Amino acid sequence: MTSSKEGLQFFLDAKQKYEFKKAFDLLDEGGLGTIDSEDIVIVIRALGIHVKPIIISKLTRRFDPQNTGTLDFRAFLCIMEMVIFKQFTNDEIAKAFEMYCQRDWEVIHFDDFKRAANQLHENICEEDLQV
Repeated sequence: MTSSKEGLQFFLDAKQKYEFKKAFDLLDEGGLGTIDSEDIVIVIRALGIHVKPIIISKLTRRFDPQNTGTLDFRAFLCIMEMVIFKQFTNDEIAKAFEMYCQRDWEVIHFDDFKRAANQLHENICEEDLQV
């Protein structure tokens, strides 16, 4: 769990954690349960997230206080949560919510996700949209 700039709390779901675990395992060449702290940049850039190098450096130092140059999966996941969710403000979140929710409701429904996927020409099965 992490908080946005505005104090909203976010969680990675099980599927996201699984996907990050797969990425982590690809980088864990020796199978030791750790990755080189520099490798986290690869994942961040692959997600299309633009983070200043100084921010990444501060985060890796925070989760590697002994300066071993490595991160375990828990540290990797914490950094990824922070990088993904810290970048959003309340205005950005509200704008994204309004894009999905076309009704006067305060929740996003399955039909809203389905419509958005179609508009984006994304081929996402209904089962994935319901998750």
